[in-house]
Amino acid sequence: MQIPDFILVSYVKSQRAGRNLVEDQYGYRKNSLFRWTRKYAEMLGCKWYALSPKYGFLAPGDRIEDYDLSIECLTLQQRRQWSLRVVEQLIEKERGIRDKKIELHVSASYLKYGVLEGLERAGALYTRPTLGTKRHEKVGWFKSQGVYSISD
Repeated sequence: MQIPDFILVSYVKSQRAGRNLVEDQYGYRKNSLFRWTRKYAEMLGCKWYALSPKYGFLAPGDRIEDYDLSIECLTLQQRRQWSLRVVEQLIEKERGIRDKKIELHVSASYLKYGVLEGLERAGALYTRPTLGTKRHEKVGWFKSQGVYSISD
């Protein structure tokens, strides 16, 4: 297995109330896919970033307020603008993404309005190992990769 340079994960609807670190805001539910993905990235020793419909690109340590907004609530134009902004933020954070290996654990609704095209234009190399799988299959995939527990 080739270890990615970083992993992208999408936000989860269940959030902790108030202002929290992104890893605590999204990862507090015991069996969330966010938490499985984060544990997987930590096991590999690679960076992870989250995509949020409200905040765009988020890095561990970023503090955010809870919110009730899904990507589906945005207009088509807003989704396209959001996608451009996310790719720009990622390029800035990583100081370029040409030839960077990115593993996407992000819902298709986050990717289909320009994110994938933006990654390709910037020269990133991405994979989507759980594409087309149901939630329980995604958990099974993480277990097959060596993430057997997501408790802290």
